[in-house]
Amino acid sequence: MGIPGASLARSVLGVPAAAAEKASRTAGAFAALAAGGRVRRVWSHAGRAHIQANGLSGEGPRHRRYVRALTEALRQLDGVNWAEVNAVTGHVLVAYKEGGVSLDDLVEVVEDVEEARRVGRFDEDAHVRWPDDEMAWAAATSALAADVAGAVGAAAARLLALPPVPSPMRAAVAVADSMPQVRTAVERRLGRLRADALLGVANAVVQSAGHGVAPPVTDAVHRVFQLHEIGARRAAWRRREPLLAAAGRQPQECGARTERPCPLPDGPVEKAANRTALGHLLGGAAVLAGTRDASAAADLLLATVAKAARHGREAFAAVLAHDLAGHGTVVLDPAALRRLDRVSAVVIDSSVLCDGDLRLLSAVATGEDLDDAGVWRAAGAVLADLDPDDLAGPGPWSGGAEAEWRLVRAADAPSGAPADPRGVTLDLMDEHGGLFGRVRVGCSLDPLA
Repeated sequence: MGIPGASLARSVLGVPAAAAEKASRTAGAFAALAAGGRVRRVWSHAGRAHIQANGLSGEGPRHRRYVRALTEALRQLDGVNWAEVNAVTGHVLVAYKEGGVSLDDLVEVVEDVEEARRVGRFDEDAHVRWPDDEMAWAAATSALAADVAGAVGAAAARLLALPPVPSPMRAAVAVADSMPQVRTAVERRLGRLRADALLGVANAVVQSAGHGVAPPVTDAVHRVFQLHEIGARRAAWRRREPLLAAAGRQPQECGARTERPCPLPDGPVEKAANRTALGHLLGGAAVLAGTRDASAAADLLLATVAKAARHGREAFAAVLAHDLAGHGTVVLDPAALRRLDRVSAVVIDSSVLCDGDLRLLSAVATGEDLDDAGVWRAAGAVLADLDPDDLAGPGPWSGGAEAEWRLVRAADAPSGAPADPRGVTLDLMDEHGGLFGRVRVGCSLDPLA
């Protein structure tokens, strides 16, 4: 589908093209969120467009022919400078002359090629979602507006002494919003963004009708953290996009995602929810059996729902994502930050702890001509003019054309790199191939390691 309303807004309202297109995309995001239908995501800035294309999750000759057809059809348009497919994100990137060709024209070409090639639908699970996504912003904004309105409505209902909505209805929404099993089922049915917005709005409505001011206020704070994160991620993407979208650097195939050898373990939030879920049900059933009062059982569920744990993790991940974006990191999968509490082991690439300077770790003489100190001095003289990248091959290395000493990789020692935890083992030889000693070379630590 194209960008509905952009041309009309430009002609009737006389607003700039960029402003009209932005307003159209924003309105389209809210409409798609409300309708629950699929919408083609399109992003543009400064003469570059990222257009979602269907059928980019495959591989092989048929996939490559489809990629060529997409790019060639777009390049044939007057005003298009270049076009490349990024199969990982599921988009085609286009550099075009603003005013010479419109986004509607570019999207129409993509749709024509999709129809001619009879490709499938867009695979949400196969592609990453780029950071500047109007749908995520629309979902958080909708829920925040509902929370603010809910808090105001609850306060007004209290002042007017209106009858509150029954507790069982509020408990049902709270359980759906907070229990992982129920929430996962809703997300599978509606999609993550739409489910989050729908549950947020429903929770605000029933809490307002139940005269609850604190719950929608708490949820509003949660939504503020979400928007804090989304805004930072979008800003980081806009800063880095010109470099990341450079011509000729895009992956043409998506590649198959590897399967975990075992299921993802539960984190502290999931463990807490699982432990309390059975208690909720048994406690509610006991209260209901003892009192015959559904409202009392519902009040128990409302009082014991573990929402604070999930909101705490969300707040941590939102602040972390915001800080990462502030340092120029483009976070493509925010959900990965929500899984950090499940990490049980951390593997650090030792090279990131080094500052790039070679350092002798040990020296041992293998003959009588040099002692250990002499081997150290001779090896140090050779290494003085080298850096870690120079030691990537088998050698030999010398301090210059007239140098007396050579360093060669030890044939009977593990082959590695200076940045490895144990360094690299080298033999000290003279210009005639005589062995005089053995040294171990590593990298000095970065001051901040």
